[in-house]
Parts: sequence; C-alpha cells; structure tokens
Amino acid sequence: PVLLQLEAISPPQLASRVQQFDVPLSTIGYAQVRRFLNITETEYQRAVASGEPNDPVNILRATLAKTWTDHRVALNLYRQQEPLLLMMSYDGTDTVNHLFAPYHPPYRQGIGQEEYRKYWPTVANYYAEIDRLIGEWMSVLSDDTTVMIVSAYGFEWDRDRPRTPPTGRSGLPDHRNPGVFIAYGDLVTASRANHSMSLYDIAPTVLAVLGLPQSSEMSGKHAEWVFDSIPP
Repeated sequence: PVLLQLEAISPPQLASRVQQFDVPLSTIGYAQVRRFLNITETEYQRAVASGEPNDPVNILRATLAKTWTDHRVALNLYRQQEPLLLMMSYDGTDTVNHLFAPYHPPYRQGIGQEEYRKYWPTVANYYAEIDRLIGEWMSVLSDDTTVMIVSAYGFEWDRDRPRTPPTGRSGLPDHRNPGVFIAYGDLVTASRANHSMSLYDIAPTVLAVLGLPQSSEMSGKHAEWVFDSIPP
C-alpha cells in the first residue's frame, strides 16, 4: 500500500524555512485564476464554495498554489545553499494537459461549448507561467551553470488529444513519445540537427557534466552530442 503524506519535507529540519515561502490555497483568488480560466467571478466563487475537489477550478487553484510554493522554496534554498546540482520539478504541466487539453483551441465537435468557453486558455497560459518561472531562474543562476529542461514524456496532441478529462480513469494512455530535452550553457554545443535520446540517458549526461562516471548498472549513456569537450 502507498500512503500519500501531505506537506512531506525532507530533511524535516527545513520545515520552518519552507513554511515561510508557502503559498496558501486561500491566497489563490479570482485575480490569480482569471489569468488561466475564462470564467466570471461568480463562477469562481461558486466553484470554491462547493468545495468539490474534482472541480477544474479547484484543481487549478491547488496546482497554482503548489507551483508557486515549490518555485519560491527552491529559489530560496538555492540562494542559501548554492548546491552543485539542483533538480526542480514543475509537475503542474501534467495536470493541466490531462484536465484542460480537451478544450484547447481549435474547438472540436463534441466538446461542450460551455466548458470550451471556460477552459480554452488554460494550457497555453499555464505553460507561459512556467516559462516565466524558468526566466526567473535564468536571472539567478551563475553564468557557468548548465541548464537542462526535461520532460519525462510527451502528450497526445493535435487531433488526437483527449476529448474528456481522465475522471475515474488512468491518464497514462494520453502520454506519448517524444518528450522534450533542452540544454543551455557554455558547455552546450549549438546544433540544429535532429537527435534522439532515451530517458535513461539523462542521469549519465548529468553525471558527465559533473565530471563523474555513470554507474555500471545504468542502461543509458552520456549524450555526447549535447556538449562540447566533455569526455564520457
């Protein structure tokens, strides 16, 4: 059995520092949500008052609170600790794709027009927000930092994107190849060629940047085409 532990922080000594940067759900009001949804304030208040956890408005509120909390905490810890390696996850992209992709433009026959009116901007605007947060990182990181942006998988899109949210069913069939890999920094080789890599190649490639060998049981390999003058 798996137990989901809310507000899990490791090591626990960081709890007091992390809590200073928490973005409480109660602070995610209509002014914040209207950037992502095309709804009236009355519709927003009705959704919040219902307390229905599966309401798209409430799911988005929780996603935004977690996104902004994670971002604020990570920035603070980076400035405090200046780690050699930092890994940051923005998992809200998965949530908004599964929940709001059916309503992304262009409109398709069979999609509820009322839902389309409310939710058509959500995916694009949430991705724009993630771009903004990455921009904040780029203003903080030192010039000799190598930045990698990686998605664990892609998503069914265009005409094949989901027609309904995954209510009561697994959303895994909506995942697909390819994912995304972007590298930036002084060590990165400029390339306009098409390359393929496995998800298993990510860790060996990170280790190569750190000057460390990959473990013998790793099935992936260092993606040598990404970087200039980094030996395997």
